[in-house]
Amino acid sequence: MSRPTTSGNPLQPSTTSDFEKQRSLLIQQIANELSNLNTNIETLNRVFDQSLSIGKEFDDLGRLWSKFYAGVDELKQRREAQQRENVGPVTPGAIPPSE
Repeated sequence: MSRPTTSGNPLQPSTTSDFEKQRSLLIQQIANELSNLNTNIETLNRVFDQSLSIGKEFDDLGRLWSKFYAGVDELKQRREAQQRENVGPVTPGAIPPSE
């Protein structure tokens, strides 16, 4: 990256200019930060993959509970239908039959 100066003046050192030094330093900092960013994105990706796999483990359990609640609701509806059949239609102000 360094270029020697090509002027014939022996008083000027043949080193890189301040601009080129700063540019080199900034390029190196940018490369380091991009490397850190890449590492952090890979870590985040692993965490997302782990959380998805944990979530998938609960799918079966969720379906089981869903079936349980559906069964409970079905039993409740059957019981209510059975009570309606035994009692008959309810009219407002009517006295329920004694058993």
